[in-house]
Amino acid sequence: MGKTEANTQSNNDELLLSKDEELFLRLVSAYCHDEKALDEISLSNEEKESIKDLCARHNLSHVFLNKENAYGTVIKYYRLLFASADISKILSENGIGCIVLKGCATSVFYKVPEMRKSGDVDILLEDPGKIDEAVKILYANCFTKSEEQHANHHVVLNGHGINLEIHTMLVEPFDDNFINRYIKDLLGEIKERKIKRIVCGVEIPTLEDDLHAYELILHMLQHYLREGFGIRLLCDWTLFWNREVDEKHKSLYLKLVSESRIKGFSDMVTKCCIEYLGLDEDKVGWMDIEKDLDTSLFIKDILSAGDFGNAEKGRMVSLRGTKPSDYIREFHHQMHLNFPKAGRVFIIWPVLWLITYIRFERNNRNIRKVNASEIFASARERSKIVQSMHIFIR
Repeated sequence: MGKTEANTQSNNDELLLSKDEELFLRLVSAYCHDEKALDEISLSNEEKESIKDLCARHNLSHVFLNKENAYGTVIKYYRLLFASADISKILSENGIGCIVLKGCATSVFYKVPEMRKSGDVDILLEDPGKIDEAVKILYANCFTKSEEQHANHHVVLNGHGINLEIHTMLVEPFDDNFINRYIKDLLGEIKERKIKRIVCGVEIPTLEDDLHAYELILHMLQHYLREGFGIRLLCDWTLFWNREVDEKHKSLYLKLVSESRIKGFSDMVTKCCIEYLGLDEDKVGWMDIEKDLDTSLFIKDILSAGDFGNAEKGRMVSLRGTKPSDYIREFHHQMHLNFPKAGRVFIIWPVLWLITYIRFERNNRNIRKVNASEIFASARERSKIVQSMHIFIR
């Protein structure tokens, strides 16, 4: 066998799913499709041991292996659900319109909503200008501001045993001005598209289906362009579309992803869910997804990422390309994320670049325990997948 053929064979082997991964995806598909189908899958002790790490990595041990230990998941779910309803009511009574994102708002699409794990409560303000007023109101209701604030598009608060994020945008800004403006302009119509959903007997304010789906895909894209995300977000996507959705909302969703230039990512996620998680292809035929779209690299990346990319040290970012200009663009974007106000002053950019680089090296050494070469190697490999999606391209 020649060198080229050997390399090709090696690359193909890397794309193949292991038996453990195939079994894990079979369980996930059953979980998304039918709870009874999941109960009918009998696992030997050897099989349970073989998928133990995958289940833990993707925060699904309570579903597949330790169902008797799901009590804590259910208790936390209801705590977050009641908190979502209470907080949105408090803000609304004080003249601050808001919407519950992700978590409890998405769990309604599950056959057993309580089994969908959530870590915090996410609230989007209809008027971003009222963020300070909202925080003051929550201070008066026994919340305190967290010492660690990881983003400039939301404020993190703690209280009543929960973590609360008050958002002023649907997602953190991307390194593309067009989609950032598009999302910002979209906020203007959100308050007109708010609906009430009953989740496990509790009423919460959330978004109409097209905007709900768009928020979910933006959330996935944001995480994918950073450390990555795990299989649970694909479960959300599968369950969202494996139901009857009004034609109007299908059309509006397609308009949103097409106009904001992220349809390639939406197609990759959807095709992946069709092939591995049991999403009914007929339910999403209107998306007009390329038939020969290859999802093999994408699903392998999802499986190795773990929940929100925390399974591998070297994961930090996924670039839109592998050229030096792509690395420079991402570094400049990180500077703006770290210094949203100071970054508007062009003359001090060199100083901000230097501080950003020092932080990068310090965090790698002291917090992530990883060197820069590992991060760059991971970013380079994952960037090949991003390039295939053609996101943000005019």
